[in-house]
Amino acid sequence: MNENRAVSEQPKLPYPCLSDPGADAIRGYNVLDFANVPKVVFFVIDKAGRIHWRSTHSGGDPGDLPKINDLLDVLRKIQ
Repeated sequence: MNENRAVSEQPKLPYPCLSDPGADAIRGYNVLDFANVPKVVFFVIDKAGRIHWRSTHSGGDPGDLPKINDLLDVLRKIQ
């Protein structure tokens, strides 16, 4: 999605974005659905490994995805 790309390309945010096509991280965080298919999941994790925000979605409806401003608000709060 263009909005997600825009977030990852913003030079003011010192946070990396993770693309996980092999679902290794998704398996590690145990966010597979009942058919063992990775869900669409967004995490905000600090350098210490603490999860500050998580948003899990089926991926079937693009309108169900989190709003970029919600994600940016979380990032601003933990800076």
